[in-house]
Formats: sequence, structure tokens, C-alpha cells
Amino acid sequence: MKGNIKAGDKVYKISSKRLSDLAKSSYENIESIKIPLNCTVTIKKDTPIKMEVSTISDEINKDSIYHNIKLEVVSNTIPVGALKTPISVERVVKQISKTNNTPYYFENVTVLLDDGLYVPSISALNDLRRTALEKLEQEAIKKFTRKSSPITFKKTVTSNTSCIKHPKISLSLRNLYENYDYSKLDKNKISRIYIALKLLVDKKYSNIINYLGANYDIYIYMPTIIKANYKNIILNSLDEITKKFNIKGFVISNLADFNFLEKYKNKYDFVGNYSLNVFNNYTIDEYKKLGLNTISLSRELNSKDLLEMIKSNNIDTELIVYGNLPVMATNYCFLGKANKCNPECDANCNKNDTYYLKDRMGFEFRVIPDNLQTVSLICNSKTLSIETTDLPVSRVRVDIIDETIEDINNILEVAYNRKKLEGNNYTNGNLYREV
Repeated sequence: MKGNIKAGDKVYKISSKRLSDLAKSSYENIESIKIPLNCTVTIKKDTPIKMEVSTISDEINKDSIYHNIKLEVVSNTIPVGALKTPISVERVVKQISKTNNTPYYFENVTVLLDDGLYVPSISALNDLRRTALEKLEQEAIKKFTRKSSPITFKKTVTSNTSCIKHPKISLSLRNLYENYDYSKLDKNKISRIYIALKLLVDKKYSNIINYLGANYDIYIYMPTIIKANYKNIILNSLDEITKKFNIKGFVISNLADFNFLEKYKNKYDFVGNYSLNVFNNYTIDEYKKLGLNTISLSRELNSKDLLEMIKSNNIDTELIVYGNLPVMATNYCFLGKANKCNPECDANCNKNDTYYLKDRMGFEFRVIPDNLQTVSLICNSKTLSIETTDLPVSRVRVDIIDETIEDINNILEVAYNRKKLEGNNYTNGNLYREV
């Protein structure tokens, strides 16, 4: 063992082959589990082909959504007399048994077939099987009920959000610049401002932050990653920051922040960052219990899922509509070529220069260094810009890196009117993609 270790120190085991094997066995080959089915196919002269499907209850837990399901589907195809080779029972079984990638398989297939019949289109059997399995799936879904229902919230929130013409705007500032005149920001468009923690601990920005705190509700934007050896330093910094500046709340970026910021919980607003990956209503309910007042919805959701979540909740939801958002956080400084700050470093991160990583396609990914913890952010080469005309979200976020005051005001105007910026440099993200 290496390091500053002496007799009597506690040594912690960080891995276990037995536990790893046990965990691995809990998820390996799970996808191969299929639901067994019974099937009866009836092919009679001058009668549409019929298929009856039932689950095998003896092999399925009675609490399962597939327990005791029986259904029947009828095809439009009518068998005719065969001129040469009639269809066989074996051929019918072969076609019906092709369940492929579905979560089902036919354990027992019974074919009631009259002699001398021919099926004009063998695809009719495929369609019959496909329809039966789809109907089975729908029957199972009907039996699935959730313990809690957001119906009450849907009625209340839909009527409120649908009539909001202009959203409230949260302005997120990842950098501050001493040569910017922040008094020229459009005050009528900004509801609150999120300021990165590393800026709040830098004394050279004190005047700017005091001005912003006097004119806006400002929030401390917590980093996504907080290293163990920096926790006490950051915690002490937070005490100083909250005393020095007019802080309204915190932007929570990971689950550990809830414990980390426990003493601030009842005194300040808590905003859930996109990095909490709020993907459904159950996640929202749990975060509400932990004390979140506002929740930023996941960047992975498409417009359909976003609309459903916005309408079905009575909590203040926020959607990021602009910004070159981080695609990766790395425990490495590309400027100092190290994973920690050291006295020999040229401290290029403190300069107003901009840095990028260029990929093989020529796309430039902005790098945002952090001299507080040496955790660098790598941002998307494309700028997110989302239109919210059809998304009745009450609050949107604009994420700023180094845009000028004039640019920021233009972006605020676009977001305020629920529009988006157009051009090859902009992307809708996952808005119109299937998740």
C-alpha cells in the first residue's frame, strides 16, 4: 500500500469479488425471460381464421399483470380449397411460433385444421400472431395500476400554465466579466440569476455580485462534482457567501447536495438542476419530499414527454431553452495538464481566453476550467435553442458562458416570446427525438 498510512489507521475495502459477482448475477440474462403462452389456431372452410391466446397461469405469479389473460382475434382471411398442396399443421405452427424479439413465446400451439385447405396469403398468419400479441400487451397494461395518481394536479396546473403568454426566465451565468455592464441587462425579462459557485468565492467579482444581488434573486449554482477533499473548504465558503451576498437559494446539482446543504434547507429555495435527471412524475414526487421548490426537467425528454410532465405537476418546473450545455465533466485540467492545481501552473484558467477541444469532424467543444476543484466542463459544440410555444412551461432557463450583454438581451427576448434562434449552429436537442 502507498500513501501516508500508519499503524492504527482505518483501512477501507473498496471492492469485493464476491459482491461484484452477486450483483452481476442479479442483472445478467434478465432480458431473456419470456412469458409462456397457450395458443389455438382454428382454420375451417369458409370461415375466417381465428386465434385464441391465453397465458399459462401455473407458470406466472398471480400478482403478475400477465396472470389469467385470455383473448381471441379473428383474421379477415378465409381459407379456400387447395388445388395442389394444402397447408399443414406443421406449417401453421412454424409461422405462429415466430415471436422473435417479443417478450413472449408459445409453449403449446394447437391447430384445428380442416383437410384440403389453402391459406391464400401466409402473411395472414403473421398478422394474426402480431395482432394477438399486441392485444395481449394492451390487456396486461390495463391491469397495471399505479398507487398514486396525479389527476388532481393535471386539472389544476393545466388551466394555469396554458394561459401564460410569457415564461419567467432564469439566467444562468457560468462566467462573469469585469468589463461587462450588467446594469444593461433587461430587468423586465429576468426572474432570477444562477451564479456558479467558483465565481462567488472569487473576490474580484464581489461588486458585480453585490449589484446582481441587489436587483435580482440570485442563487448559488452548485458544481455537479464535489471532491471529498474540497467539501469542508466549500462548506466554509458557503457560510461566508451567504453572509456576504443576498442569496435567495441554491441550484442542487447532485443527490449528495441534499445532505451537504442540510442546514440551509429551510432558509433558502432549492432548485433541482438538470443533472438530477428528472424523467418522470415519481422522480418529481421524491425530490419534492427532499425539499426542492423548483425542478429542471431532464434534457433527455422529448416534446411529448415534456408536455405530459408539465401538465401533470403542481411544482414549479423549469426547462433549459438556450445554451452550450455540458456533455462531460472531467477530473482533469487541460490547461495545466494535471488533475489538481499546483504552484508551477501558469493559471491560464484565470485569463479571459477561450479554449476548445476539436474533434475529427472539426467541431469545437468549449472547455470551461475550474480552479476551485480542477474539474473541467466540456460543452456541446452546438447551441441548444428551444421554442416553447406548444410547451406551457412557466419557467425557462438561459445558460450563458461568454455571450455579450447585447447578445444576452437578444436571447432573453427570444426566450420571453417562447421562440428559438435559427441557424446551423443551433440544435433542438432531444425535443423531437424518441427517448
